[in-house]
Amino acid sequence: MNLQEGIEFALSGKSILFIGAGFSVDAQNLRGVSFKTGRKLAKHLAELSGITGTQLDEISLDDAAEEYISANGKDKLIDELHNEFTAKVITSAQSVIAGIPWKRIYTTNYDNVMEKAYSENGKKLVPVTINDNIRDIPELNTLCVHLNGYIDRLDRNTLTSEFKLTETSYLTSSIEDTSWVSLFRTDIKSAQSVFFVGYSLADLDIKRILMESEALKEKCFFVIGSPGKATINSCSKFGEITGLDTSSFSVEVKTVSKNYVPPIDSGFSSSVIEKYIVPVEKKEYLDKDLFSLFLQGYIDTSYLVNSLNGEIKYFLERPQLGFVLEQIRYEQSVIVIHSELGNGKSLLLEGIKYRASQAGFNVYTLLENSDDILEQIDSVFHDSGKKIIIIENYTDWMEPIRHISQISDDRCSVILTSRTSLHDVNIDRLSEMFPDLEVKEIPVDNLTDLEIKWFANVFDEFGLWGEHKNKSWAKKLEFLSVNCGGEFQGILLELLKSPNIISKLETIIENIKHKKSYYQILITIMVLNTLNKTPSIERLIDYWGNQILDSNFKQDAAVRQLIDFQKNSITFKSSVTAKHILRNVVDVKTLADVLIKLMQTSNRLAKPIQFHFDVKNLLMRFSSLQELLPKNNSTKSEIIRYYATIKNFNTINNYPLFWLQYAIACEVLEEFEQTEKYFQTAYSLADDLPWFDTFQIDNRYAEFLINRAVKEKRNIQDAMSDFVEAHRLIHIQAKKERLHFPFKVASLYESFYDMYSVDMQTKHVETLQKAASDVITRINMLPKERQKDWRIRKCQNSLYTLLQKTSQ
Repeated sequence: MNLQEGIEFALSGKSILFIGAGFSVDAQNLRGVSFKTGRKLAKHLAELSGITGTQLDEISLDDAAEEYISANGKDKLIDELHNEFTAKVITSAQSVIAGIPWKRIYTTNYDNVMEKAYSENGKKLVPVTINDNIRDIPELNTLCVHLNGYIDRLDRNTLTSEFKLTETSYLTSSIEDTSWVSLFRTDIKSAQSVFFVGYSLADLDIKRILMESEALKEKCFFVIGSPGKATINSCSKFGEITGLDTSSFSVEVKTVSKNYVPPIDSGFSSSVIEKYIVPVEKKEYLDKDLFSLFLQGYIDTSYLVNSLNGEIKYFLERPQLGFVLEQIRYEQSVIVIHSELGNGKSLLLEGIKYRASQAGFNVYTLLENSDDILEQIDSVFHDSGKKIIIIENYTDWMEPIRHISQISDDRCSVILTSRTSLHDVNIDRLSEMFPDLEVKEIPVDNLTDLEIKWFANVFDEFGLWGEHKNKSWAKKLEFLSVNCGGEFQGILLELLKSPNIISKLETIIENIKHKKSYYQILITIMVLNTLNKTPSIERLIDYWGNQILDSNFKQDAAVRQLIDFQKNSITFKSSVTAKHILRNVVDVKTLADVLIKLMQTSNRLAKPIQFHFDVKNLLMRFSSLQELLPKNNSTKSEIIRYYATIKNFNTINNYPLFWLQYAIACEVLEEFEQTEKYFQTAYSLADDLPWFDTFQIDNRYAEFLINRAVKEKRNIQDAMSDFVEAHRLIHIQAKKERLHFPFKVASLYESFYDMYSVDMQTKHVETLQKAASDVITRINMLPKERQKDWRIRKCQNSLYTLLQKTSQ
């Protein structure tokens, strides 16, 4: 990018400005003289304090300020600073630069030169300091963030709290402790161009905040006159040194402005964010369309709208939809809709989009986490109306969510979705991003009785009962509630067990199976989609090379029945169907071989590529293998082979959490001797890493101790020893952990008592009673919303039952 292009981006409102002392120096203060730099100000204050000689050239600004206060008092210092840094006259160059529609301005200056320049241009500039709450600042006007403090807000209170008469190192650390530094980083990343005017990275150790990168260097320009060699070396790492000063830069701006034609505003447009438009198409509704929804996961929004208007049976309007609308109608909200695989999160979102649109909201959905996503999010906030931002699989979008939290106002609500297991470990992090809002958590796994009746009616109308067709209405409801678990996923998986569907899927797979490379790619796509990691073409090339680009693969009739080839991602048409094929159609040894290959590649590429880092961690987890692998006798040996193989990959063998997962696998497979050994290995490796927090190992080890005691009848002394150690670990976690993990383990206390009650002495019973009471006390101290979690309620009920049993 050249300078002219950078200025044009600024003229279009897509640039960030950072100004330092060199920008303000030519303006005149209330005394009619130029503004002082930090070094000159230190010398000036020292002289007024009576300091003479060589000390004048050596004294620091903070020491000079302290000397001045000691000699003259705080009020005099405040008055002196007001006279020195309040602008009386500004230059035409400063006015020209202020005429640019900057996206945001940052400054280390105390003065109000930029504010005055904006005012003389007939525009409003909102000054803020890093002591302001970022979420309380209105977004309608440009902000000028004064990192060192702002002269118009200087008084006795702010002199010591937000006015920084200090050295660089202290200043930098104080900025890094605020949310403003995060906004600065995201602004730098999302801006089309960045200008440092009169600022040379000398006043502030900006290198601790900026990251050297080619992307930054390409769009960053320094307007600092003719700097010395040290400044050139420092600044050239971050961008282009233009050779211009403030005055000549303003001339360049005026030259570019003469021929600049602003782009035509054609309304919201983005390739990575979708604005919801109510579908108007009317189509004939056929049986196959319901099959496409249930078995391929294809949502036709026109049928959805018709269904919501009562014309057809297609979309189940769940009670959670009404709850969401009730929340966003009256207040700014952050809502997380969570469930396990295939339980209707995406379908519910489509209903929310339509109903919210009816209620007058503009609805935006983030589609792709692109390089310019932060800038695209900013464009959403040009919409001043009521709006909703929707993000699916939010744990992959934490940086954009943080950006939204910093710039959103009370007219914007955020709706997120996630797999429950991922949400559980990210809720605290998410809550920290929205400290002024309560994150509402909405589980959608379990269907109500009315929802189950809806499915039963649909099965009747569309002939989906199969062998259950002639059963009574009560038996049909029982089948959906019990056999299908009362969950969307369970109902879909039962549908997939239909002989006709199984035969069709087996035929498709057989047609691909003999083409080994295609088959491996297909299995990879199914695995990644089941794990909620939709792969791009580039990521599939990482695993299997350029054969993914083979046009024959994309055009293969069998492949196209299962796979959607989108712009830059490849998705299996239904994650539930993918899971069903992996567990019921694919040979378990072939699947394990593919998993080993994926792990090998993702482990190798984990450091440079976030996608592979995520996949590596997912494939290490035993819970992921349980999602993917069939439940049969041959699976056990393949799981052991899988872990035994991947432990030899570089870095994995020395990672404590790998041995934790291997231990969990062995525990579930009831290989208890190996389990104990692998827990010991995990703890040993963790001891060598001072930064490593063993809370995950502690939690699962406590669970293992109790499970082993329940499954293997031990003598009462050994069993109680295991229980005491398990409770010690859980007690520590329950005191500081707001999630359900320690309480899930405490739910096992009742089973432990049932196994050993006949062998227990009074002292043993009292130990269990005290442990149960400890956990109940902690549950009662949890936030009310967390107490409603079904796992925590289950724990509480189980412990009350235990106390009742032991009291008898």
